[in-house]
Order: sequence, then C-alpha cells, then structure tokens
Amino acid sequence: MWNRCEIYQFSRKLLEPKWSKRHECYVSTGFDREIGGENQEVPPEIANAVHNHACRINDSYPPQTIALISREIGEYALLAVATALRDDSDRPLIGYRYFWLEKPSQDGEIDGIGTLLEWWITQGSPTFQLQPSSSSPKTPPKASSSWLNRHDFLKKYSTDSVNISIKKIEQEKKYSRSPLYLDNITFEDCREFHALALSLQANDSSPLNWAFRVSQLEIPEQFSLVYTQDSEREQLIIRFDRVPESFSTVSEYISSDIQVKRCLLNLAKNKDLERNLQALSSYLYSLDSDHWNWEIIVDKTALKNHNITAARYRALLAILKPFPEIANWLDWLRKRRRNKQFGRAGIEMQQQALDQNPHLEQRLYALIDDLLITEQYKNSKIPDLPQEKQWLLIRSKSFWSDYFYDSAKYYTKSLLIQIHYPEYCQLDNHFFNKILQNYQQKKLPDATKKRYEFLARLFAEVRAYSLAALFYQVSQGEVPADIYTQAEIHLIDLQKSHRSSGLIGLAWANLTQDLMLLFRNLRGG
Repeated sequence: MWNRCEIYQFSRKLLEPKWSKRHECYVSTGFDREIGGENQEVPPEIANAVHNHACRINDSYPPQTIALISREIGEYALLAVATALRDDSDRPLIGYRYFWLEKPSQDGEIDGIGTLLEWWITQGSPTFQLQPSSSSPKTPPKASSSWLNRHDFLKKYSTDSVNISIKKIEQEKKYSRSPLYLDNITFEDCREFHALALSLQANDSSPLNWAFRVSQLEIPEQFSLVYTQDSEREQLIIRFDRVPESFSTVSEYISSDIQVKRCLLNLAKNKDLERNLQALSSYLYSLDSDHWNWEIIVDKTALKNHNITAARYRALLAILKPFPEIANWLDWLRKRRRNKQFGRAGIEMQQQALDQNPHLEQRLYALIDDLLITEQYKNSKIPDLPQEKQWLLIRSKSFWSDYFYDSAKYYTKSLLIQIHYPEYCQLDNHFFNKILQNYQQKKLPDATKKRYEFLARLFAEVRAYSLAALFYQVSQGEVPADIYTQAEIHLIDLQKSHRSSGLIGLAWANLTQDLMLLFRNLRGG
C-alpha cells in the first residue's frame, strides 16, 4: 500500500542576478539553462518535455502574479510554477520552479497532480525567487506528502463556486467547435480548476494537461484545459480533441521567425510549393500562428506591391494572422482595380495551404464569425466591406462559400438551441452573444442596423431564411413577407411586413430539411 510519496524539484537556471534601483528588486543578467538546482536526477521524460517547451509561457506575456502549468508525463506528474521577472535590459522574463513525483503504477486512481497541488499550497505556495547564489541554498531539500486519489480530491473540491456545469459542457461537445471558449468565468482557487479538469477527464484516458492563470502559452494546442487571465478579461478554453502526448518531435519544428518569413515569401512566389507547404505545416504544428512574432515575420516591402505575388502573400496572411488581417486583405482587393483580378489567385493559395493543413478549418470558421460581426472590434479602421464579403462568402464559389454555408447551418441550429432549448446547453460564442445582446436592446445604432440588414440579405442568398428573418427583425423591426413565409423556424418573435425582399430564388443551397429534422428531434418527435 502506497501511503506517502517523495516530491522533488528543480528550477529554470538564470545567470547571477543584479540589484535594480529602478525596480527595487533583483533582475536577471541572462539565461543559463532550462534545468538547474535539482535535488534529484530529473527523469528523461520530464527533461525532454521541459526542453521542448511543454510548460512554456511566451516570455513577452508574463503572468499577472503567478501561473501554474501541470502535465502528466507517463508515470510522472509535473507542476510548473511560473513567476514574472525582468532582465537587466528591462525586458519581461519568466522564472519557473518545477515540482514532480513518480506515481505508483499499481494504482490508477492516484491523483499525482492533485497531490502536488495540495502539498504546494500547504507549503505556502513556493515560487521561483531571483536571488544571488549566496542567499539561497544550492540544493533545495526533498519533501514528502500523503497521496490523494481522484475521488477524494473531487469530494473535497468542486466547481460549484464558478457556476460551471459539467453536463452542459459535455452537451456542447456535440454542437461546438473545438476549442470551446468560455468568457467571464473566474477561478479563485487552483484546486477548483483541477477539479474541473478531473471531471472533464472522467470518461477519457488522456493525460491531464492544464494551465492556470496564463496570458499566452507557447504551444497552447498541447493543453486540454486553459484558464487565461490578463488585464482585459478572463477566459476558459476547453479542447475536446485529444492533445499530443509526445514531446520528442516538437523541437524539430521550433523554427526561427526568419525561417517562417522566408517560407511565406516563397509560397507567395510559387517557389518550391510542396517543400514550403510542408514547412508551413511544421511551423503551425510548433506554434499556433496567432502567437507568431508577426512584427518580424511580415515583410513590409511585399505589402507595398500590387502584383500576383503580393496577392498570394496577403491571402496567406489573411488566414494565418489574427483578425482583422482578413478584412485588410479584402480592403486591399477593393482599393485598386488591378488588385481585384488577383482575388482568385489569393484564394487558390489559401486552398493549397488548407489542403496541407486541414486543422486550419476551425480557424477559417472563426474568421467568418469575425467578418460577420466586425462591430465587436472597437476599431474604426476596420471597414465594413459588404460587397467584398459577399464576393468571398458567396460569389467566389470557393471553399469560403462552402464554409459559409456550413456556418449558416451551425448558427441556425445553435441559436435554436440557445434560445428555445437552453436546458440542453448554454453555448458561449461571441457571434451568438453579440446577436442576442443586440436583440435584447430596444434601440440599436444605425450602423449596427445597417450591418444586420446586410447579414439578413447575405443569409437569404444561401436560403438560411430563419437566420435572415432574425436579422431583418433585429435591424428593421419586421420581416419581408417572402422571407417570413420561407422561415420555417422562428428563432425569435417575428413581425411580418407587407413588402418583399426580392431575394427568394437567388440562393444556391437549402437548409430547410436539416433544420426541421433537428427541430423535431429536439421536441422529441
């Protein structure tokens, strides 16, 4: 019977610090190595994970206070405690203190991470301390703790205080894209967060990998549960897909910003396409493009050109850079007559990138969300571009058209559940939230009404008449008679107008059969 366990530790090794009068604290003079000050030989599995950035936060985005990162690595449990520091050039830096233990293989119910977490808190939550070597012991003492099993941990800690329903999250797996983003959820206790991770993993054999109170992880795709916290918002990110367990190949794909820059330029020039598309896949595997260092990667000279190479380059940036880059691409196509002729070449470049990287599909769906509700971004520089959006999402008859059609089905089904069947689940999606929020307002700004009328016409063109009716009602207070008649599902209360939209018959797809089947299923009929 295993009653107690040994807990070991090591830290990120930095060079000898110096005192900063400006900050009134010690600052780092440089990086030494990833593993130092260990009081027990670090197992190769853990060392490999640490060296390959498996617990790494982007140094440019340090935590507000401290952040916790946990991983199950084979028979080991690892807890990383990240602390914000500064270096002697006044740049942000992160110190890491790691705690680990070996789990008894005989007992699958042992909660290694929960044991580390409980011990860490009872010890006063020790963190990385930047001090001269003369002020700190060279080798920290070893420690021991009583084991905790999963059942006892869940019995002691729950998610009740943060108002999260495990049942609803499980339901959302059926309707939501992975990852799922939940805003306005606050965790005060890291043990409640771990309890949520245990609950979500109850029917899954994958290892526990979570991050608590981080701003930006280097490889977020390797975590099934992430709680981000910065000065602007708090957000819970849940990945339903199985996260990678191996760290052996990650280092092969961690590439410099210059290599990524060169790869994108070569693709834009149609140079050695197969090799550069494979390289792009490697870079995306290493780190989601949202977190690339775009200040270095973007070639400003390429942006000044107006030729087919520039068109391909901007099209790549449109699907890889965070929003509003896709709006910038459409705006570039609009501004010059010559640019417009390159629209198809840009889409073909995007299609090649998508064929090589199918996981970009979820990113493209999110970009469509963003294009449709640009008013959520309080940035007057983002143009509305109604004609360009219509061209991209409908007239181009490209993969964008297919994705928009799929999005229309997804929006309609999800809003139906959200409005009429909330007991099934509460979806948290910025598109839905914005629409419902505006629906509840008595008076909308004229600019928002104009955008929503455009969305009504856009959805009518793909025969998403229930959605079109919703946007007509919200923007105009009534629904054209022909749209009203075709809207078989009333997502909200609708008022029928005597006028006609003139849009019936323009569409190239039909959602009615799918939606009525869903409606009958939800009603139990």
